[in-house]
Amino acid sequence: MSAEADSQPREVRLEERAVRRLSGVRVAAGNLWVRSPVEGEPPAPSVQLWVGQQPPVRVWAGSTVEVAGARWRVVEVVHGPGTTGHLTLRQEG
Repeated sequence: MSAEADSQPREVRLEERAVRRLSGVRVAAGNLWVRSPVEGEPPAPSVQLWVGQQPPVRVWAGSTVEVAGARWRVVEVVHGPGTTGHLTLRQEG
């Protein structure tokens, strides 16, 4: 395992309208809204994620995304005070 992999956090908090690098890939969060993940289910906070050059995806708590070959689970999406919120990602495996 490389020193870079050893220093990679297993859980990260990403503020809305912020950009971070995970395993060298830019990950950005924005457009936090409360909406239903599936028609007929109760609404919950969601956020759009941009991972590298991929089109954005909308995620909710429990969603998974792939970043540089690693799976990350969305632990929480929090609608913050005022106009911004955050999400927490946890690396799986």
